[in-house]
Amino acid sequence: MYSTDVLSPLFSILLALAMATQVLLLALRRHSLHVVSQGTPSSLPASTVAWWALPLAASMFALVWCARSLLTCQPADLAPFCLACVGSSAVTLWREPILKHFEKGTTARSRVLVAAKNLVCVLAATALAVLALETPWNAMVWQLPALSVVLELALVGLVVVGGYLLAQGHGAGGLAGVVAATDIGLAQYFVALFKGAAILPSDVLGLGTAVAVSQNYTYTLSGTALGAITLAVCAGSILSLARRLPAEKAARPKHRVVVPALLRSAAGILCLTGCVALFVCPSYRNAFGIYIPDYWWALNCYSQTGFLPTFASAVQDLPIAVPDGYSDEAAAQLTDEYAQGLLQADSIEPAGQEASQQFQDVRPSIVVIMNESFCDLSVFDQLGGTYYGPTYLTTQTGDAVSRGSLAVSVLGGGTCNTEFEFLTGTSMQFVGDGKYPYTLYDFSSVPSLARQLDQLGYHSTAIHPNKATNWNRNRVYGQLGFDDCEFEDSFQGSPHYHNGVSDAATYTHVLNILENTNDPQFVFDVTMQNHSGYDTGNIPAADRVDVEPEQLDGQTIDQLDEYLACVNESDRALSAFVERLRNLSRPVVLVFFGDHQPYFTPTIADAYYPGEDAIVHRERTHQTCYLVWANYDVAGSAQDGQSQATSASMLAAQTLHQVGAPLTSYQQATLSASRELPQLNALGYQTADGQWHPADEPNATLSDLASIEYLNFARQVE
Repeated sequence: MYSTDVLSPLFSILLALAMATQVLLLALRRHSLHVVSQGTPSSLPASTVAWWALPLAASMFALVWCARSLLTCQPADLAPFCLACVGSSAVTLWREPILKHFEKGTTARSRVLVAAKNLVCVLAATALAVLALETPWNAMVWQLPALSVVLELALVGLVVVGGYLLAQGHGAGGLAGVVAATDIGLAQYFVALFKGAAILPSDVLGLGTAVAVSQNYTYTLSGTALGAITLAVCAGSILSLARRLPAEKAARPKHRVVVPALLRSAAGILCLTGCVALFVCPSYRNAFGIYIPDYWWALNCYSQTGFLPTFASAVQDLPIAVPDGYSDEAAAQLTDEYAQGLLQADSIEPAGQEASQQFQDVRPSIVVIMNESFCDLSVFDQLGGTYYGPTYLTTQTGDAVSRGSLAVSVLGGGTCNTEFEFLTGTSMQFVGDGKYPYTLYDFSSVPSLARQLDQLGYHSTAIHPNKATNWNRNRVYGQLGFDDCEFEDSFQGSPHYHNGVSDAATYTHVLNILENTNDPQFVFDVTMQNHSGYDTGNIPAADRVDVEPEQLDGQTIDQLDEYLACVNESDRALSAFVERLRNLSRPVVLVFFGDHQPYFTPTIADAYYPGEDAIVHRERTHQTCYLVWANYDVAGSAQDGQSQATSASMLAAQTLHQVGAPLTSYQQATLSASRELPQLNALGYQTADGQWHPADEPNATLSDLASIEYLNFARQVE
């Protein structure tokens, strides 16, 4: 194996030679035409030049990637690519002489021969397209079950054939299917590379957000990724030979030209419709046995049963499952019973009564900071004794109402799901893993924290210093009941750190809101500073942490160093923000928490906790941290920073309860259930004895909570 620095100059030379050869082939082909025509001006058909340009564009693309040191393949990977580009150029330039061997006259035999040739070309291109879809990311492609292969060939083939027919029997129409399959394969390659995850239906629905943050990653092409482009180039040259027998239009009646054209178009539409029907109609779980039993291992499932069949099965999993034995009446009764349990406990707690009266008197403003990718990685055995956590957050005890670990349902991305859990109080466990509610549902009728506080006289503002369209926040925030929203336009010229507007800049906006009105405010600030990736090299030298845990590889350590610098900067900004709130002449409650861990923490968990119970191991990477703080003495609270584990879906209700705010019956019920299930997320649940259990392990309280949450959320979005 050779490094990129060593190979890049060599690769650049090889790619330049391949491009020069392709141009030389064009010159030779034009010269041969001139000789054959004996000096009579002659030129290549425009379609031939267009086909020839495709492999040339592929060579140019690879050369640009190589020049940017983003081509990480080996010589054994580049050689086939160069040969494919040169060979495809030759095939496309000499396609007319090749086609003439098939297109001799208009006899029935010629038509059958041409039809057979076109069928072979389309089928071969389909097979190459499926390989281009699977091989960039799937090491198990050659072990796929026959059924999965047939389904994937059928789905891709219907698109390729449909395009071919809609293009009136020309291969260019089928090329769209090849390009689409290759693009999907490369997209899955990058998602697996960056997050070790599979593309899920919700990712497609949130494509705008993915595009918005895509600039933060480094897109290197390995040998398998380059191989997919090689396959696509070969498929293109094969499709250049797919052409129906030219019609003698002048000698044929008009209806004998128009009617076949309409029939071809109808057949093409029928093929595309058939593809949609095959994708949507059969139950992939029941009819084919293809499904994702565990979304934590979704990429593994995709590898075993193929991308398209598994993705189709995931699409069919999107509806929220109805709990066993569910009825609205029974769910409402359960809500009341659990709520009464909390009310009875509160009735004998004078501290709770004092806090309730205090809240009515002071009506504190509530500021929530959901900090991008923030967590305390010292929970991983202090990274071998080299890291002890963010200084301020780990030592903050004075004035802290509560603090501790926070169970979340996402890792490395999917910020909106933690946001969803906090603002609605609904756990992703009861919505279904692999989904992003912000992209799927209308929240106009969904109970939310913003709507609840509005009824108490609060003015609500949502802040996100990035694109308004990220995770459809421009739509969802209004549906959730926020009065005002501030997006990237409100932060023009604001200081940046790492991958976005700095945390401190957003805190300045929060303070401006608090200082410019006397009415109680609810401010929800979703920061952006710490967004992945963590190989950007844009951290100031003075901020580098330089931890070197012996158990981790060099790449992980480099990412860890950049990430921890971001966390330290967030920690400093939080400390400064708290001091300004402390001196503010109005009561304020601050809730600070991280939305998820960075994408590389599974590597850390594997290094420090090998061989442990599967659910415990998974939950390690789905824990962040939170802090609830107040700049006034909360009645009934020692404010000594007592540690208390909770969940993103429980945190809002827990905070309101601690400061004495009135709760809804649903919040009372879920808080009551949290005494039995203190932590809950999409992966599993923790019981009062501290033990973790997978989500599908039966539990009476969990079953009750499923019905309660279905009534509160799912019934509102049906």
